[in-house]
Amino acid sequence: METFRNNLVSIVLHQNLSMSQVLDQKAEIARSAGELFMQYGIKSITMDDLARHLSISKKTIYQHYADKKELVAHAT
Repeated sequence: METFRNNLVSIVLHQNLSMSQVLDQKAEIARSAGELFMQYGIKSITMDDLARHLSISKKTIYQHYADKKELVAHAT
């Protein structure tokens, strides 16, 4: 149920974006996270650091990824 609720929130919050824009944003978060993780190490990069680097809110990151563990798994 929680996953459904998270997906529902994401859909509602993204209603002004096209599906391709949402997917592009998710891919950009993963790409940037991967670069930062490789440069500084996974443990030293926080979600705050990533949000600051991308000039977005942590809330935006959490709309795409449940937690840092999931983001690390998807980072490229």
